[in-house]
Amino acid sequence: MTAKTGAQHLHEMHSTAAAHHEAMAKTKKSQAGHFREMLKQAAMGADAQSPHAKLTAELDQETTLHEAHAAYHRDAAAKCEKAEADSLAKANRIEPTQVMAINPAPHQRVTAVPRTGAPPLGSAVDLHISKILGLSPSDQDSDEKSLQ
Repeated sequence: MTAKTGAQHLHEMHSTAAAHHEAMAKTKKSQAGHFREMLKQAAMGADAQSPHAKLTAELDQETTLHEAHAAYHRDAAAKCEKAEADSLAKANRIEPTQVMAINPAPHQRVTAVPRTGAPPLGSAVDLHISKILGLSPSDQDSDEKSLQ
């Protein structure tokens, strides 16, 4: 089982909450409709101040409230899904680092590291200058002839 990110948890929670509020809105709307039908069959007046009319209005108000909550949670779930996709895209993006960057002066920061079994590294220094400075391996342990 892989661990979920925060965005995945929130997406799941908002999707579940949206489904719950959609079901509640459907139920409240159905209850209001049944209650109106019951009042109609009982031949009771639809006086706005009667307790029956007030109950019907409250059921309609609850329907509207649940629909609004469902819309909010659907929107939040979509935002979480987008955030998860953006974070995944960002995690998969290759960004240049100092190692990968183009080096404007190749010999300033780059040091060649010889590996076992690799051919010897080439020298960018002129052969005559390297002998004078004692840079070649054969000249490093011997004294310069002109100094003797």
